[in-house]
Amino acid sequence: MSWPGRTKGTPATSQQMPTVKVVANPSKGDRMPESVQERVRTHLDHGWACLDKGKYDDAIADFDKAIALDPNDAAAYGNRGNAYYSKGEVDRAIADYTKVIALNPNDAKAYYNRGNAYDDKGEVDRAIADYTKAIALDPKLVQAYYNRGFAYKKKGDKEQAIADFHKALEINPSDQDAKDQLKRLGVTP
Repeated sequence: MSWPGRTKGTPATSQQMPTVKVVANPSKGDRMPESVQERVRTHLDHGWACLDKGKYDDAIADFDKAIALDPNDAAAYGNRGNAYYSKGEVDRAIADYTKVIALNPNDAKAYYNRGNAYDDKGEVDRAIADYTKAIALDPKLVQAYYNRGFAYKKKGDKEQAIADFHKALEINPSDQDAKDQLKRLGVTP
């Protein structure tokens, strides 16, 4: 899942630009110069294009450049986390998702993605906690119900798993994965 701010259409090309670290402090009325904002967007666009093509190291390099220019850009951390996760570097992904949460505690996708990473590490209780927070922030996030249901199933909590798979189907009646999980649990979808 990508973060808000992602632009659709033709990705921007990467250009050689001098590295300038500018940190705007909005609480003091500071604004980042438009030229720096544009460079951040260029790195984000290129990073997203690389991420979509499976070029994770290139994506990480672009997200690193965006973060160097704007260390408060949650989208850069979130998508760098996605690149790390795709590479199997789960701990680094968790660190980036945690940074997104620190920057924006209401970002449901960050909790959802961090929950997936914790689940991959076998930290099911932490995954469930993150899925639960994601659901509290975005009650229509069907994937969070499904993945939390699957995590509860791993824990042996059949009743809660069934409830989450049913909720996933309530939101998306064509969710075949949720239907399959319910059947495996001996329940008619």
